[in-house]
Amino acid sequence: MKHSDYCRCGAIVDLNAIRHNLSELKRAAGNKKILSVMKANAYGHGSCEAANAINDMSDMFATATIDEGVHLRVAGGITKPILILGPTFTGEDDQVILYGLTETVFDLDRARALNESVNEFVTDNLDKLKEMQYTSPDYKAHIHIAVDTGMSRIGLTPDENGAEIIKKISELGNIVIDGIFTHFATADASDKTYALEAYNKFRNFKKLCVESGISIPIWHCANTASIIDGIGLDDDMDMVRCGVGLYGMYPSEEVSHTNVNLAPAMLWYSYVTRIKELEPGTSVSYGYTFTADKKMKIGTVCCGYADGYPRLLSNKGSVLIGGKRCRILGNICMDQFMVDLTGVDNVSVGAPVVLLGSDGVNTVSAEDIADICQTISYEVVCGISSRVPRKYV
Repeated sequence: MKHSDYCRCGAIVDLNAIRHNLSELKRAAGNKKILSVMKANAYGHGSCEAANAINDMSDMFATATIDEGVHLRVAGGITKPILILGPTFTGEDDQVILYGLTETVFDLDRARALNESVNEFVTDNLDKLKEMQYTSPDYKAHIHIAVDTGMSRIGLTPDENGAEIIKKISELGNIVIDGIFTHFATADASDKTYALEAYNKFRNFKKLCVESGISIPIWHCANTASIIDGIGLDDDMDMVRCGVGLYGMYPSEEVSHTNVNLAPAMLWYSYVTRIKELEPGTSVSYGYTFTADKKMKIGTVCCGYADGYPRLLSNKGSVLIGGKRCRILGNICMDQFMVDLTGVDNVSVGAPVVLLGSDGVNTVSAEDIADICQTISYEVVCGISSRVPRKYV
């Protein structure tokens, strides 16, 4: 690892790795449109940079919130469709219209409110809208419908009542239904029974909608896990959603790790700021949760839980220094923590520390950290705070 321009801690994001990962997912998905998910700052990797790196390979992008979508438009210059995957509120509709974002809708009352918002906003702001490069040319709200096939989160029911709601939404003059989707709750499990049940519900709902005279251009349900394991890729589906896999992480240990070859895209690093000899009986950090039982050499690392480095790694996790694994001693502080340097030669103040990534033959993966913290890799990378600068290569 080369010494960085940053003096405290930072992350290096490999954009070529993200392109490689999308190529692998595209290959597995076959001839499907690609929606690349940029929510949570591209899972901590930097949404504008990641989106631009794969803009030519993506048909659409997605974020969780309107603010994230606006950021992609303004700071990232992304002009392709951006789907807001989460629920939105009437007070945000002007931003949606102004920046040409695609809302997720699953409720008739919400659709009616959006329809009215379009009518009022366009009437009052037509000149402004004409100057905006992102505004939909038809000055209408473009939406995707969410369907609940077992997640019990958001979405209308995949039955006659749901179809009737869609039909009524399609009759609203200021709304265009561009797509419809569902999300699998168990696609990353080894047992695909529930995922296949959800998929069949969605496919049967499509048949019902077609029979009811409802025409929706894009149907999509496959996320990274189901792309990898081949669910949701039949001819009656039009698009797939590439999320965590874009960033080189498999959704779980239960999905295939051979169908696609994913490359981690982030190296998170810091530096040794102090080296100290401990006498037996000397304790370390808040609460004295570690006490040396022999003479030791320890190092201080300038990163902490305010940077997103999990405090649950206290006395459990390890980092890489000079390619060697060094265990964490004591409680992780807000901005610093200590590691065991006993037996590690040729380490001096300023030595780089790998928090996440590889150094020589050793690696600390997001999955390794997640296992210790009893969580998932998604939370690890999404939790890296904004005060950790990202550098792109």
